[in-house]
Amino acid sequence: MDENATPSPPVEETARAAWQPLTFGGVAAFARAGLSRLLGVQVLVAGGVALSAVWFLAAAWLPTIEQAIHRLPEQGAIRHGQLQWPGDSPTRLAQGLFLSVVVDLDASAPTDHTADVQLEFGRREIRLHSLLGYWAVPYPKGWLIAFNRAELEPWWGAWHPALLAGLAVAVLLGLLVSWALLALPYSVPIWRLARWTGRDVDRAGCWRVASMAQTPAALLMAVAIVLYSQHQLGLVHLLALWLVHWVVGWIYMIGAALRLPRRTETSSFLINPFSGRANPRNPFSRKGKSGKADDKEK
Repeated sequence: MDENATPSPPVEETARAAWQPLTFGGVAAFARAGLSRLLGVQVLVAGGVALSAVWFLAAAWLPTIEQAIHRLPEQGAIRHGQLQWPGDSPTRLAQGLFLSVVVDLDASAPTDHTADVQLEFGRREIRLHSLLGYWAVPYPKGWLIAFNRAELEPWWGAWHPALLAGLAVAVLLGLLVSWALLALPYSVPIWRLARWTGRDVDRAGCWRVASMAQTPAALLMAVAIVLYSQHQLGLVHLLALWLVHWVVGWIYMIGAALRLPRRTETSSFLINPFSGRANPRNPFSRKGKSGKADDKEK
């Protein structure tokens, strides 16, 4: 091995340096970090994204939902897959910049595009209108669901904190699982790039790099969601950033792969012939002290 070659940092030193995923070198450091450190940093990032999602719902959707519940009639229910509505139709229950809630039994009214998302209760289905299109979900036929102010107001007041907490946990776990699963195919091009450029990393290290390289893109989306909830970004800009965040992940994967330490064995054939040291891979080089002793005896 060449004495002039720069040795790779030890595993312990690299693991201690792996603490932030904001730079290419920071992501590359996780190639030799322990699984607990990797998971710990990812939990922090996923927790930030989950908090941004809860922040958005609390600031943008919850006031509109509470207004809609307050304007419900005293009687009403969804029974046998059909909405029993005693009031007029169509009726707008609540209107906001992000969400509007409408009761339109026969889909007779045109869609209002003043809100980014319109939630529409029909006779046999709930309809969701947005910039992405139209989505309808039939009511469950075997359930009895209250659709009146007397029952929904106390239920919503008691359970909406638990619903927000459940959403935060679902986002956190969903991100951790998706990062781990997406890292399986993503690690293949990282492994090939590392082999081609002579990087010192194994397949498990490539998986860790691929998994951690997705966290900067997630942080980008967390910031975008907060800005969207504060009217600093529109829905079109939010969707554009969602597309961009996939590109950001790949940029970090390539950049981190190129910041991995190089293999010292790659320079073993390039030993200086005037250095007085033999190449261990050269079959014609003299090996060891025994060969020198034999030459002296001759």
